[in-house]
Amino acid sequence: MHIGILEDETDQQELYKLWLSSAQHTCSCYVSVREFVAGLQRERFDLLIIDWMLPESSGEVALKWLRENLGWDIPVIFVTARDAEIDIVTALKAGADDYLVKPPRPMEFLTRLEVLARRIKVPPATRYGAYEIDYDRHSIAVNGEPVELTRKEFDLACHLFQHPGKLLSRVNLLEQIWGLNADVDTRTVDTHISRLRRKLAIGPEHGWQIISVHGWGYRFEKAGQDGTEVPTAIDKPLATLPPASPLRKFLPLPGIDIADGLERTLGNEKLYIRMLVKFRDGQRDFAEQFAAARSDSNPETNVRVAHDLKSNAGNIGAKGVQLAAAKLEVACMESVPAQQIDTLLNKVLAELAPAIEGLAKVDAGTATR
Repeated sequence: MHIGILEDETDQQELYKLWLSSAQHTCSCYVSVREFVAGLQRERFDLLIIDWMLPESSGEVALKWLRENLGWDIPVIFVTARDAEIDIVTALKAGADDYLVKPPRPMEFLTRLEVLARRIKVPPATRYGAYEIDYDRHSIAVNGEPVELTRKEFDLACHLFQHPGKLLSRVNLLEQIWGLNADVDTRTVDTHISRLRRKLAIGPEHGWQIISVHGWGYRFEKAGQDGTEVPTAIDKPLATLPPASPLRKFLPLPGIDIADGLERTLGNEKLYIRMLVKFRDGQRDFAEQFAAARSDSNPETNVRVAHDLKSNAGNIGAKGVQLAAAKLEVACMESVPAQQIDTLLNKVLAELAPAIEGLAKVDAGTATR
């Protein structure tokens, strides 16, 4: 497919190009609504990706122009940092066919493109050995017996079954199931995992198991033939890197999930190192940037500064920074009292400081050799 992209962040553009080329798609990227509209009049696209928040306008403006002038034939995926129900509803009612919470993840991103392009629905039911998931009825049966689950328990179970064998951090699960702006912490993930183990009787006797990875998260995978846990070699980020990896000499990187970051760059270490350096150099003075934004006459400026930190942190795997910045961004959008902003800002800085300190040893020249 040939895909048109409205996205002003150059790092995100580079990731989109990398992901799409890996799936044999082509794309054209635009940084403003004006350029995007001009591109739509010059080129034919099979699908469009539109970012909601832009410096001089918004994705809503671009989407409105598209539907009024080019009709409803071109599928559109709206990429938004906002995951509240009202924001998602607004995007869909404005003419989007689907949405992704920013920053998107490569496999989910490509899969949603494929699904939207085919215009097909998720199968009503899928079987995983003893477990049958009915997506239409939001229910799971074990050996034919339905199990009563809450909506979040169902969503979490589906996410686990859809990502077998993958190491999932607690922060990643929190982001995917509860959203970046949810007022919960990672202990909520542990509680729900415990409930799923008990309610669904997850264990070798039913062919699946949830392995706890200390200090990290969980991995959901098929049980071994003898009913014991299948050993793996990816319990720590270092084990995912080849011996000659240039990243090894920079580890550990506090607060940064390098496995997540490398997943976004499809294993391209040089690109990932460039992104790490750019994040360090661009965000080391975040406190000063945010202070200047708060004094700006435009109330949207501080939202934009928090938004950029959140998006860039997500792209390198700095999940703690991403979550803290997301809460700060929402607070700025809702114009909460200054004291609450200060509290959230301090949480951002507490997450950001060790990450920036750890990145001080990353050598930009490594990415060019």
